[in-house]
Amino acid sequence: MKTLTGLFEGHLGIEIEEHRVDLNTKTLSRAPHPQALGDRRSQPYFQTDFSESMEELITAPQDSVVGALANLRSLQAILQLNLQPQEIIWGLSMPPRLQESDVVFLKNTFHRDWYLKYRNWLLKHYGPFHHIICGVHVNYSPLDATIANFQQQHHLTSTVTAKNRLLFLIAQQIVGYRWLVTYFFGAAPVSENPADDLPKQLRSLAPVRSFRSSSYGFANRANVRASYANLTKFIADLQQLIATKQLAGMSEFYGPVRLKGAELSDLQTKGIEYLEFRILDDDPFVATGVSAKSLYFLQFLVADALSQQHEWTVSELAAAEQKNEEVALQHPQQPLTTDQFQQTIRLLQRFEKLISSAPVKLQPDLIATLQWLQSALDHPHQTVSGRLLKKIEHGSLTAFALHQGQGYRKQFQTSPASTNFPQVPANLRQSYIKLHQVGLPMKLIEGGWLEVQLPSGKKTVLHSDDDLNRLGY
Repeated sequence: MKTLTGLFEGHLGIEIEEHRVDLNTKTLSRAPHPQALGDRRSQPYFQTDFSESMEELITAPQDSVVGALANLRSLQAILQLNLQPQEIIWGLSMPPRLQESDVVFLKNTFHRDWYLKYRNWLLKHYGPFHHIICGVHVNYSPLDATIANFQQQHHLTSTVTAKNRLLFLIAQQIVGYRWLVTYFFGAAPVSENPADDLPKQLRSLAPVRSFRSSSYGFANRANVRASYANLTKFIADLQQLIATKQLAGMSEFYGPVRLKGAELSDLQTKGIEYLEFRILDDDPFVATGVSAKSLYFLQFLVADALSQQHEWTVSELAAAEQKNEEVALQHPQQPLTTDQFQQTIRLLQRFEKLISSAPVKLQPDLIATLQWLQSALDHPHQTVSGRLLKKIEHGSLTAFALHQGQGYRKQFQTSPASTNFPQVPANLRQSYIKLHQVGLPMKLIEGGWLEVQLPSGKKTVLHSDDDLNRLGY
C-alpha cells in the first residue's frame, strides 16, 4: 500500500485548562473570571470550566505546531496581563491544596447559569475534586487531500465513509499508544489534597508518573466504558450509556479520544469532523503549558497511523489500556519493561523513516524531537515526571508550582510584544488582542492581514489597527 500524502499536515488546535491561584492563600483564587476576557456565553477563546478559577484557553485551528503554539502563547499573554495582582497561573494538572472553606466556596460559587444544571450533575456524581483536575486537549483533522488519497486507495465511493475510517484508525492509534504519551509527558506525580478521590492505598505509590492519566484520575467510573474496537461499537456503547443515564451526554465521556462533529446518532452518515486527543497533562516546565515535543510526538503517532493503517484488535487495545495504567502508576524513574522498551524502539524506528515525508522546514524539529524521545526512553529522569521528581518537597509540588507561576507571570509582563504575540504584525497587534477579548472569529492571512468575521456573519480584512477602530471596537 502506498503511503498517504500529508502525513505531517492537517489542522491542529489546542485547549488547555489551568487554575488561577492566589499567592496569599496558596489555593484556588476566589477572584472572578477577568471581565476583560469577554462574554463566556459566546467566547471561542476564553472559557472557564468546573470552577470559576479554572480557565480554559482555546486556540483557533492552525496548520502547524508552530502556529498552534504561537496562538496559545498569545492567549496566555492576554490572560496573564489580566490577572489580579495577587494571582498566578498554576502550571500543574493536579490542583493546589484546598481547605474545607475552599471546597465550600467551590461548590457554591458558579456564575455560568446556563451550565449550572449540568455542573450540579457532575458535582453530585463525582464530588468537588474530580473536575478541578486540569489537562490539555489537542484537536486534529487531516487535509482533504489526505482523505481523498485514502478514499482512492481503498476504492470507497463515500467521502464520509473514507474520513470516518481514516479518523477512527488515528483514534485507535492514539488510544493504543497512550501509555507512551504517559511515559514521556505524564506530569501529575502527587496529589496535594488528602480529601480527594484517590484511594488511600494508592497514595503510598506517590510519586508516580501521572495520577491524572490513570483510571483514578480524570476518568469515568470503571463500569462506564466505550469500546474503540470499531466505530459502530463505539457509537452504540455511548448511546447505551446515555440512554441508561450513566452519562448525561457526550461531554461526560472522558475517554482518551473524542470524535467531534455531528450528533452521535449522525456520526456514521454526516461524518467525524475532527478528533480530540485528551491525554496530555499540563506541562509546568513551559510557559504555555504545552511543549512542542509533546505535539510533535502526537504528529509522529498520527503520521505512523496514516502510514501503517493498522486496525487495532480488541485484545491489542485492552493490552494498551493495561500498559497505560501500569506506566501511569509507576515511579517516574522506573524503566519500561523489556517488551515495552522493544515495542517503543520499533515505533521510533518507524518515526525515523517517516521524517523524509515531512515538509522540509519541519524536519529539524522532528529530528530534535526524535532524539529527545530516544534519550528519554533510555533515561527516565529526562521525562517530564522524571524532572518533576527533583521539585517535590515533603510530598508536595506547591513551592515549585508557585515559583514557576510567579516566574511565568513576570516573563509575560516583561517580554516584548513581539515575543508574547508571535507571528502578529506590529500594526495589527492591538486589533489581534481586542478581537480575542471580544471573541470574534479571526485568522491571520497571506499578506500579514487579519480576516475577521463580524457578528453579522460578514467577513472583513483588517490592514491596520485603524481599520478595527473604524468598525467601532
